[in-house]
Formats: sequence, C-alpha cells, structure tokens
Amino acid sequence: MLVGRAGAAALVVIATGGCDRRAAPSKAAPPSAPDARPAPLPLARDAAAALDATVPVDAPPATDATAPPGPPAAVEVGATPRGCVGWADEVPSAACVVGELLDRGPNLRLVFLGVSAPALPLGPRLDAADVARVNAALADRGYVALPGESTPLMPGQPLVRSGVTLTLESHPAAPSGSGAPVDRLLVRVTCGGRDTELINDFLEDTTLDASVRTIGARLIIELVQHVARGDRRGVLFGATVLDTTTCRFGSER
Repeated sequence: MLVGRAGAAALVVIATGGCDRRAAPSKAAPPSAPDARPAPLPLARDAAAALDATVPVDAPPATDATAPPGPPAAVEVGATPRGCVGWADEVPSAACVVGELLDRGPNLRLVFLGVSAPALPLGPRLDAADVARVNAALADRGYVALPGESTPLMPGQPLVRSGVTLTLESHPAAPSGSGAPVDRLLVRVTCGGRDTELINDFLEDTTLDASVRTIGARLIIELVQHVARGDRRGVLFGATVLDTTTCRFGSER
C-alpha cells in the first residue's frame, strides 16, 4: 500500500508497497521507501513549510452533508477491482482494494477504512466463491456503490475541495547509480492550516496517479504507483478517507 512521511514527524496513499529506488548521488539521502505493511498515520506538520505558490484550482464544494442512497456495492467474477468500491455513510467508511499487483506476485486485500474489521485477502482474479464472500461482507456492513465522480490530481495544479488543498508534484531527479530514471513524487494535503504528506519519496522507474472524490464532508483520496523495474514491475494501490471537519484521516497504506 502507499506510505510516506509527514513533516517534522514521520507517510504516505494510498497506500503503498515498497519500490526499488535510489537517490541520485548528488542528492541527500532520500526519504525511506514506502512500506507494504499497514502503519499508523503520521502526524501532520505545520503548514508554514507551505505549498507551491501556484494558485489552487477551486472545485465546487459538496452540497449534501451525507451521501445519497445508492445501489448496494458489489463486485463481479473476473479481474479484481481496483481502488475503492463502496461507501457506508453511517460509519462513515470506504471499502477499498489496496496492496500490490506486481510481477513477483499479488498481495491484494479489501479493507474497510475507519472500521475495526478484518481485511479480505484477494487474488488477481475473482471466482464465484470470492465474489460471494466479498459481496456478503459489503452487504453486511451496509456499503453502497460510490456516489459522485473521482477527480484526478494534476501535477503542479493544487485542487481545493471543501476547504482542503491537495497537491501532486512529480519532478525528475538525477539518475540513480544503476542509471534508472528517478522522480521525486509528492502528494500533500493541507487541512485546517496543517500539512500531511501522503507520499514524499525518490523512486526509480515509478510514476504516481492520485485522485479525490467528495462525499459530503469527507474526501476519498486514492494513490496508485506504477512501477516499471524488474520483479517490481506492476501497480501498488493505497487509499485514505479525510474528514474535512476534523482534518482526521482513516487510512490503509
């Protein structure tokens, strides 16, 4: 799942698993690689360390305090779904697929963010028994299909949702000792005057996608790392839910 660090304390999304990466020789030692195991959320750091001077792109705020009712959340036989698949408004909680889908083997699970419930291990493809197991868990916990649309974060274009600013940065760094291209990847969330870095790393042969979905006063933030290196080739998924009224996260990274 995606991990990283936050400010003077210690992230990430989305969630992720570890990726091979080395900082360029001319750079200071890079932040530690994302860890594939769940970890406590980091402490936010003071916003004085600041976003880019780029003017944020303001998006329309959510108009409803709660998500509208929808059809029951469900998965189908076939490839394992990616990202978040359901929302339970009363909890509130998002049901999301996180983990790794790499050439060396999958490590995927369905997690229920913000709920003390065991994750469901998943393979790369769902058979009828898997579908029955997953759909029963979603129904038992009252998850419905995700409302609204997910908006991608564009590098260097801060997005404002419900008073929260989200920023994605991707900057090429000097090549690693192996000659592989290295990028500095950063996703920052500013809420209530404080920053949390969902990811801040120097990664080899890796690109990052991030998206946000507004459901009432909460944001679902999804992070996806695309890795193109040896047995690490593949995709890593992570997700978090942010309560914009308290600036608290519920994450699986």
